[in-house]
Amino acid sequence: VKEGKGENWLEAAVKTRPFGRMLLPEDLALAALFFATNELITGAVLDYEQTVVGAMIEEGFNV
Repeated sequence: VKEGKGENWLEAAVKTRPFGRMLLPEDLALAALFFATNELITGAVLDYEQTVVGAMIEEGFNV
């Protein structure tokens, strides 16, 4: 159990993620691979934090 969090803190955190699951190492690796390729891209920022502004502010979820 993460210190200061309840037993279900991980399940509660997953519910706040845009894709409904936690980010995996493979997700970051594929994103890095994309940026290392010759594909066309203009002015992009890779935001790997995987949060939505305000997503963790909901009743019963203590950040």
